[in-house]
Amino acid sequence: MEHLHFSKDDMVAIIHLAKMMVAADGKVHPNEGKLMKDESLRFGISPIELARLIEQTSHVKAENSLARIAAMTDSQKKYVTAYLGALMAVDGDINDKEMALWSFVSLICGLPTMNIADAIVYITTLDYSNEDNPKIGIFQSLIQGSNNPSEGSITFSSNTHQRYENGMPTRGEQNGCHRDIVIEKNISGNIGYSVSVKNPDAIPGSWGATPMGTKPMKIISTGKDKVELRGYGYDTTAVSMGVPMSDATFENYGMTIHHNGSEVTKCIIHLIERNVDIDYYVK
Repeated sequence: MEHLHFSKDDMVAIIHLAKMMVAADGKVHPNEGKLMKDESLRFGISPIELARLIEQTSHVKAENSLARIAAMTDSQKKYVTAYLGALMAVDGDINDKEMALWSFVSLICGLPTMNIADAIVYITTLDYSNEDNPKIGIFQSLIQGSNNPSEGSITFSSNTHQRYENGMPTRGEQNGCHRDIVIEKNISGNIGYSVSVKNPDAIPGSWGATPMGTKPMKIISTGKDKVELRGYGYDTTAVSMGVPMSDATFENYGMTIHHNGSEVTKCIIHLIERNVDIDYYVK
């Protein structure tokens, strides 16, 4: 996959066009704002900084943003095309005015031809690189709130877990039930982490050996002694087989990591669409 880097002025131009795309149909959908935040985080721009850049675009002429994008490399232009296409589709209603804007920008800036499906796949499988953000180890990147860790992984091994449904404990405390929660640099090369839950007592490859398969996640918040992650992107294999995007999204998964500053003390996996939490700890 490609490794992309954009300067701050590049990002202002991209955000300027994204803002124009959001406004094209005369209404703002929550998913559009969320996608803009997600894509800004991909390149190390926090939500607060994004708000500042959006404000900055009010003082930039559209022709200047178009000229800057027209001067980008082919790989950068491919990203811009896919980003605008995904932004157009994320509210589930592709408007003629949005399509006209996408076509106009593509023509003026010399962007590559791309359909909506390809744009969505490209954005959800894009590799990540930010040369201005030094890479750090997995645990330190977690507690510092960085979505750009270096190579490696950490494993939290629990011997007890408790399941909660709608906030209420169910099935009883599972004592002596070993699970390994594996957190590693995203194995697809994308932003953030890959998270999985394994059963070290099961026969490798057997049913039950992996209670939760690998999910891409990124940090959404940090506190004094915990880190919250949320799944992002889509299972593109499932989408290609006709599974609705609402069911194929990894946003249905999340995790809260508790720590004491030097090591993980417990992990809680969140099955968000089912309102289920599974608390893994050592007893």
